[in-house]
Amino acid sequence: MERPEINWDRTGSFTAGTVGHQGRRVFFLQASYEDQVLSLKVEKQQMAGLADFLMSMLNDLPPKDGSDLLDSTAGETKFMDPGEPDWVIGSLGVTYEQSGDKLILIAEELTRDEDSIPAQARLTLSRLQVEHFIQIAQELISAGRPPCPYCGSPLEPDAAGWCPCSNLKENNLKKDQKSETEQNPFKDREPIENELALEVLNLGKIEIVGRMPWASNGTFLTNLEYDDLSIQGIYKPGKGERPLYDFPQGIYKREIAAFELANYLGWDLIPPTVLRDGPLGVGSLQLYVPCDYETHYFTIHEDPKFKNDLVRLATFDLLVNNTDRKAGHVLVGKDG
Repeated sequence: MERPEINWDRTGSFTAGTVGHQGRRVFFLQASYEDQVLSLKVEKQQMAGLADFLMSMLNDLPPKDGSDLLDSTAGETKFMDPGEPDWVIGSLGVTYEQSGDKLILIAEELTRDEDSIPAQARLTLSRLQVEHFIQIAQELISAGRPPCPYCGSPLEPDAAGWCPCSNLKENNLKKDQKSETEQNPFKDREPIENELALEVLNLGKIEIVGRMPWASNGTFLTNLEYDDLSIQGIYKPGKGERPLYDFPQGIYKREIAAFELANYLGWDLIPPTVLRDGPLGVGSLQLYVPCDYETHYFTIHEDPKFKNDLVRLATFDLLVNNTDRKAGHVLVGKDG
């Protein structure tokens, strides 16, 4: 079934808003043109990503000519509770029209039926409208629940800053250790075969050491004990993920699939990774490989001995649609 297509060459107003109490808020993009009002449901992370992207675009554009100022109401818009959304946004895109100095926002409906044609809205926005939206969106995002500093999950409004995983964290600090920064939690070890590593990852007892501090999602260093074997792993519980507008929930499954594919290809690029129901729920558990964090892409990319490995890694990222490989993620393990 074909859904409506909206194409406004001039948008009267464009703003953002929420409905509901903190912790249960529903996020909306709302636009109007003459007597028409369009209210689209959007995920919080989609709104945050859109605001960040629009701000980056504005910073990269040439200086504006001041034509926005001719319409003093362009940025003065109040959000109206729509009751129900016209539809739910699945994807967002933005282009710039230089001839009119306008930004074009393209929103496409999230559909479950493969046979249906999604609705689409194409909204022409002035810089002033975009600036107004960015300000409102940032205020809405910052007014949300603060994340748990350990697992990244939003804290409940009535929990007084407490999260169940904080007990695990506190219990893992040694009695003579005031904080996790007073000793290096990473352990060196002898090289281990993938088959044996997978056995320990699947069957070993998991003890959380602490959260990896620079990870955007809940990512934890763990100690694993199985028989007389002791290794460390990186645990990413599903409930510690922050939603992404361009990937479905369950990013931890991609970690597991990446290892399975690399292993199938015979490319020793990804450490052994398994699915585990750990202390914070189901997620991925990956073998931690001791390494020198000062040795990364920028220090090795001109070394001929790493050329083939780097080409293979780039090819692998293309195969798995990896969109988040940074130079600091390209590390040389101490086990080779």
